Amino acid sequence: MINSLPTQLILLKSLLTDYTIPIYNTTPRPAFVKFLPSQKALVSPYLSTQFYQHRVDSIEYYTALRDEHFSMSPGSFISSALSVEHRSIVLDRVLVVIDSKPTLLTDPSEIKQAAIKHFQSVVTPPLFQHSSIDLFPSRWQKAYTPISSIDSSLYTSVMSPILEEE
Repeated sequence: MINSLPTQLILLKSLLTDYTIPIYNTTPRPAFVKFLPSQKALVSPYLSTQFYQHRVDSIEYYTALRDEHFSMSPGSFISSALSVEHRSIVLDRVLVVIDSKPTLLTDPSEIKQAAIKHFQSVVTPPLFQHSSIDLFPSRWQKAYTPISSIDSSLYTSVMSPILEEE
């Protein structure tokens, strides 16, 4: 440790421009032991202040970036505000069973159709379908009843049953 101290102090000087390399002596040992904590007491608050300033600068930068995304690109704004990383899996081959025969699909459009068919068949349809809001359980009737102050024609496409193709 004593042998590497000069190098460490020079490195510290390169990090902390205001730091003055102190004059020290490794003997007597008690004086040297007092020297090290005094240097730590000088450097530690400075580094804490620098880390805090870096954190503040980072927050300001990302806040400005978020604001820029808000005005320029709503999609980027939502992603940055939610800190969501968009991930996806691209399937280039899918093995499916067609007419009781395993078939390897490599065409992207066939793969897409196979995925759609799979996810449509994985989830079973509800045991009963409500043809009217009046048939909903009472706790859901209020949530799904159209608001009277909104033009009822706006609800038509939203309230229509989902088609098989969708």
